[in-house]
Formats: sequence, C-alpha cells, structure tokens
Amino acid sequence: MARRMAAHQWQEALHTPRRQAVKRSRAETYVLITLVAFAASVIVTRFYLEMTGYPQIGSGNLHIAHVLWGGLLLYVAALLPLVLLNRTALIWSAILNGVGVGLFIDEVGKFITRDVDYFYPPAAPIIYAFFLLSVLFYFFVRRPVRHNARAELYRALEDIPPLVDGTLLEQERQEVYERLRYAQQSTQPRYAALASTLMAHLDNESFATGAPGTVQTLRQMVVHWGQKLGRQRHRRIILWLIGLNGLQTVVGIALLAMIALMPSLLTEPLGQQLVNDNTLRSVEDLPWFLIRLGLQLAIGLVTLAAFIWLWRGREVRGINLAIFGLVLSLTTVIMLNFYLDQFQAISSALFQFVLLLFFEAY
Repeated sequence: MARRMAAHQWQEALHTPRRQAVKRSRAETYVLITLVAFAASVIVTRFYLEMTGYPQIGSGNLHIAHVLWGGLLLYVAALLPLVLLNRTALIWSAILNGVGVGLFIDEVGKFITRDVDYFYPPAAPIIYAFFLLSVLFYFFVRRPVRHNARAELYRALEDIPPLVDGTLLEQERQEVYERLRYAQQSTQPRYAALASTLMAHLDNESFATGAPGTVQTLRQMVVHWGQKLGRQRHRRIILWLIGLNGLQTVVGIALLAMIALMPSLLTEPLGQQLVNDNTLRSVEDLPWFLIRLGLQLAIGLVTLAAFIWLWRGREVRGINLAIFGLVLSLTTVIMLNFYLDQFQAISSALFQFVLLLFFEAY
C-alpha cells in the first residue's frame, strides 16, 4: 500500500507544472547556428570533392568515409554541454552539431543503395528535405512562448553566469532584469522571493558588464542596418523582388505558349532536346520537369497577385501571399530542382530562404 501511494505521488510530481520542459534562452540562435553550419558543411564538402576529384582517405580495402567524421563531431557536440557550463560550449556544440549532421547526411546515397552509390539521384532531395524539416523546426522554436514565472526564472538563471566573468552585456543584463521583474510578481512565494534576491544582486554596482564581442557587434550592425533601412525602403525592395519574380513567370508563360502554338521551333522531341541541352539527365525525367514547370507558373501567378496587393497598399494580405508562395516553392519546386539538377539547386534554395527571412522581418 505504501509503495502504491509513493508511486502515485511520484507520478503526480512528474505531471505537475514544475516538471514541464522550459525552452532555453536564445534557443533559436543555437538552432540557427546549427542550420548555417549544416548547410555550409554540405556545400563545402560537395565543392571540395568536386574540385579534388573525389579523393579517398585510406588504401586498399580501407576507406574512411566522411560520414565517420560526421559521427565523431556529433558525439563531441553532444558531450560539450554535458561537461561544460560556459555559454561558448553551447555555441560550439551548435557549430559541431551542424557540421557533423551535414557530413553524415551528405553520404545518405551510399546507405540507401545496394551498390553504395554516392551519386544516387534521390539523395539530393532527401538531404534537402532533411534540411527543410530542420528549418521548419527553427521557425517552431522561434515562436513566442507563454510567459510564466518558473520559465522566466529558469532563463534568468541561465543568463546570469556570464556576469561572473564580466562578459554579460548591458542589454543582456536588462533582459535578465525584466525576466526577474516578471517572476517577482508571481503568486508563488518561492518564485517571488528568489526573483527579489537576484534582482538585489543585479542592482549591485560591483557587477561589471562586458563589452560586445564579435558576434554581438555583427548582430548590432544588422539591427542598425535594418533600422536605417526603414519600412518604406523595405517595402520597395520587397515590391522589386516580387515584381522581378512575376516578370520571370510572364516570360515563362510566353515561351510555353510559343512552343505550344509553333511546335516547328523544336528540331526534335522536347525531352530529347532537353537532354541534349543538359537540362535533363534522361528523357524519363521529362514528366517531373513538366510538373516543376507547372508549379513554377502557379507560384509565379501567386507572386503576381501578392505584388498587386502590395502595390494597392494591402500589405498584410500581400506579404502573407508572398510568404505562402515562397513556402510552396521551397517545399515543392526546390525539392524537384534537387532531383533534376542535383546540387546546382543550392543557390536558388538559399536565395529563397533569404527572401523568406526578409519577408518575415517586414
């Protein structure tokens, strides 16, 4: 009986709000660092192998694939935050995690084919799909969270340690202070008491704040540039980008109409001509090419509609429509680009991700 009661109390404790997970302070920054390192590692690895003729480390039957280095980096990335308490440990963990997963996923083609084919065509869209899921996870992490005293205390306590070394920036100190001020108003006495004690220590002038580091300086420069750009210029740039994309769609529609109305312009079947022009690998890829073309035209029409809404001053509807078009392109067209064009699609994917962030910032 006593064991049952103890087990019941333990289960209740596990399900109380005190046991709920708390999102780490600056979690979105660490995930973003991981994403950048992930993308950079895949791009740099493919570029290096292409330029050096795909060298192999080892001799005879021995071949040390870079998937092993990726696994090693992932292991080190997992150990760092377990052993070290410094904030830099989290930054290096994010970097090594991104590089490690990039080296790992880059060799996916070898491990889904019987002949260990590194150049297996579906490998590129698989890598992109994995990256896209990571980006969606980033947008999920950066969503605003509900404030509660317990979570704010957790994040405040996480941000306080740099104060010991004098590396806490004044802006960060103010953020900690605001978290503690919120927790101080809690109806839970222990939360309010702890917040009051920590606020008293923060008010102590003997705690010095540090100077901005390289990362903080770059971040402040970006913020300053955004403020200097202004909303009107931001809107003009968005209009110009959307209009350019819409113009490309009009040109594409015109070319399709010309080919449909005057098939004599083609010297041979469309599929074979695209293969001869190195647009397709084989004639069998023609249906996927046509599907991609249709999707591009549909997204282009959505983009034109977004341009019209923005031009008429309906900013919210226009931006939402433009974001919808970009997300649709990133999840469908770019996926087909990676299948048809392999890693030549990297530049267009990165450009559209930057556009999406640019639109989100507006």
